[in-house]
Amino acid sequence: MGLSTDSLLSLNYSLIVVVPLQPFIDLLLSKSASARVWGTTTEIRRHSSVWIVPPFGSLESPSEMELVEQLKPKLLLAELEQWGLTALDAGIPIDAQSFDLHLSLDLREYPGLLSL
Repeated sequence: MGLSTDSLLSLNYSLIVVVPLQPFIDLLLSKSASARVWGTTTEIRRHSSVWIVPPFGSLESPSEMELVEQLKPKLLLAELEQWGLTALDAGIPIDAQSFDLHLSLDLREYPGLLSL
């Protein structure tokens, strides 16, 4: 017996929303040609990345928080690459502390349906 369409769409997942902070926007405007096309801080800020990932849970356990800290450098590098920059171009360390200085992370839990 196969799975129904309803059961395939009934997923628990989390969203990671990465929002650029002013230091990141300033970096983009000074070093990224594609960011200069957008032109304004408001337009760049609207260009937040959203990642769909397996559920994180409550983020109260140390192991879940450690996982988030491990993801931060990867998310920072992905954000730079999205704007056509490498770590060398940006001139900033690719680590969790640099992520916290340049980007904001919002985790959202979504138990239930995911429309594909």
